[in-house]
Amino acid sequence: MNIPYIIITVLVGLTCGILGYFLGKMNSKKDVTLASALQADLDVCKAHTKNLTTRIHSLEADIINIKTKSSVADGERQE
Repeated sequence: MNIPYIIITVLVGLTCGILGYFLGKMNSKKDVTLASALQADLDVCKAHTKNLTTRIHSLEADIINIKTKSSVADGERQE
C-alpha cells in the first residue's frame, strides 16, 4: 500500500544525491585554479610588503641621519 510512496521517495533521494555529487565534482576543479591564483596574489603581496618594509627602514635611517646632522650643526653654532 505505502510501497510506491517509499519507492518514489528513495528514487528522488538517490537522484538528488547523484546530481549533488557530480555538481560538487565539477565545482571542485575550479577550486584548484582559484587556490593557485590566490597563492600567486599572496606571493606578490608578500614581495610588495617586503619592499615597503625595506623602504621604511631606509627612510627612518635617513631621518635619523638628518636629525644627527642638524643637532651637530646646532651644537657648532652655539659654540
